[in-house]
Amino acid sequence: RRFEFPFERLLAVKRQFKRQAEMKLLAVRVKQQGAQQRLNELKNRIAEASDQMRDRGENVRSVIMVKQVRGEIEHYTQQLRAAASEHQKIAREVKSLEMLREKRWKQYRSQCEKHLQHDLDGMVMRTWSGQQAVDS
Repeated sequence: RRFEFPFERLLAVKRQFKRQAEMKLLAVRVKQQGAQQRLNELKNRIAEASDQMRDRGENVRSVIMVKQVRGEIEHYTQQLRAAASEHQKIAREVKSLEMLREKRWKQYRSQCEKHLQHDLDGMVMRTWSGQQAVDS
């Protein structure tokens, strides 16, 4: 008899969802890091402009751009939180199914061992009974 886990297909699908959630999480992280890098570059430009006492208009444009990039960062941060939450939910589901599968596998192995032991005991008893008959 073969081991069959009734939720094997569901487990495979959930594992796929988990991989997709991990990829989404990674993509959002990359976008957030890119926005953070742009923010840092803009802050540096503002500092340089202030140090050099450049044209006031350039400084104002940079400040506006900083606000826009901060808005982007906040947006990506929210996306990151949502993606992380989704990933955690899927990871818990996968873990639960894996634990259930492991439990069922152990039960199956235990049953197989009991059947095998029963068969071996029967063979020993038949062999012993055959030996007793020959000895008599």
